[in-house]
Amino acid sequence: MKILLIRPPYTRLRKTGQAPFFPLGLGYLASVLKKNNHSVGIYNGEICKDKGEIPRIDKKNIFYSRSEAQKNYIESLNDPNHPVWKEISGYIKDFNPDVVGISLLSVEVGSGYKISRIVKDFNPEIKIIWGGIHPTFLPEDCLNFNEVDYVIRGEGEDAIIELLKSISGVTNKELSSIKGLVYKDREGLFINESGGFINNLDSLPLPDRNSLINYQKGQNDVMGSIITSRGCPYRCAFCSSQEFWHRKVRNRSAENVLQEIKTVIEDFGTRFFTFWDDSFSLNKSVIKEMCESLLLQNIRISWRTATRADLLDRETLLLMKRSGCFQLELGVESGSKKMAKKIKKDLDLKAVSKSIKLINNVGIASGAFFMAGFPEETVEDLDETFDYMRKINATEIVLNVFDPMPGSEIFNDMIMTGQLKEPIDWLNFPLWPDTHYAKVISPEVFNSKVNQIADWIFTHNGKLSNRIKHLKPKFISLIRSAPLLLIKKILNFLS
Repeated sequence: MKILLIRPPYTRLRKTGQAPFFPLGLGYLASVLKKNNHSVGIYNGEICKDKGEIPRIDKKNIFYSRSEAQKNYIESLNDPNHPVWKEISGYIKDFNPDVVGISLLSVEVGSGYKISRIVKDFNPEIKIIWGGIHPTFLPEDCLNFNEVDYVIRGEGEDAIIELLKSISGVTNKELSSIKGLVYKDREGLFINESGGFINNLDSLPLPDRNSLINYQKGQNDVMGSIITSRGCPYRCAFCSSQEFWHRKVRNRSAENVLQEIKTVIEDFGTRFFTFWDDSFSLNKSVIKEMCESLLLQNIRISWRTATRADLLDRETLLLMKRSGCFQLELGVESGSKKMAKKIKKDLDLKAVSKSIKLINNVGIASGAFFMAGFPEETVEDLDETFDYMRKINATEIVLNVFDPMPGSEIFNDMIMTGQLKEPIDWLNFPLWPDTHYAKVISPEVFNSKVNQIADWIFTHNGKLSNRIKHLKPKFISLIRSAPLLLIKKILNFLS
């Protein structure tokens, strides 16, 4: 069968946000589908065809234009003549698929639905499958859209193969026997039990980046997405990972990761990688073996990642730096011990301070992520967080504002207490600053406090000393591994 896998546009429609990256989940699905003799294409809706369309990725602009960006997104969804929909329609017509699979987050439901409508208008016989974080936790909501034929929850590699066998008539296997599948039959909604996990990740073929149909030369950075593991053992109440992965972690072998790095270098020339693991240094033996192999085989790459503060030591950090790591970010979330306990971060703030000092000392740029606006948060908690972020010496600090997302414990609590009213309109879900969820703080006070913190953060990040600390490791790493890419980035920055 001909299968078109799609990552819907979001940042691109908002006109501000992060640069596009290769959708790894779809890459793994594509490789498994090809192994089973299907014809596959991947369309990444975040990739801009026109240089003039590239979204602003300056973090200060992103933060202060969130309301404007969300309006841009809603306007795009309501504009049938928007060039992105015409572009997608063209790819669908050219590829002429039998099945379209769409992987999406909650904020992407609107564009996922718009694409599904375009597909069905082109050919009502095309089957549409939704998967990813949002469909995993709210499959019934997804199947309320008549355009959506099936939902696959959790890891999709096994389920999609079994579903396609049934759709194509290769087997007479009942849909009710396919684990992880949700669908509608004559009697209504049918939700199968969750699928199991793939225990041996090395058994999967490498993500198929060559199936990306809208890849353009010069976009090498896009291809550097990579993971060494799936899953997270922690229980953060604001995050859906614990429910998605059932707090189970599986690691790829260092040899398997290295094979992918070499394949990406050979096929696309990129030496710039981002590791998207939930907690990169959880399995230190794998990380050490990977770094040592990169050094032993003289594979020069530049890379960045994120981890927890209590999963680091000097020996591992030095090895990471020598193998090309230039940036390491830590999830701190709150400087209030009370809030850290409520959100189940299970992290000692002393460990954060110690790890940031350690990262700085070995010459890697340190980053610290914070969040504001949890339902139980008070002004005093925000002040404690603000005090704490000013005490640590992180090279770069990032502040995110809490928005409830399906699969997280806090989201479920907000549904139970009535703070979130069902049914939720996911085509137009309110985000900060158009709304906020800290129950005991008024919108005026909350926004004033958040802007005060943000102003300090951008001043801190913009100091010449911090900019040098942030850029120097990356600069040195790129000179060593990819000088042409460095020149390109400098020209883009100047532009």
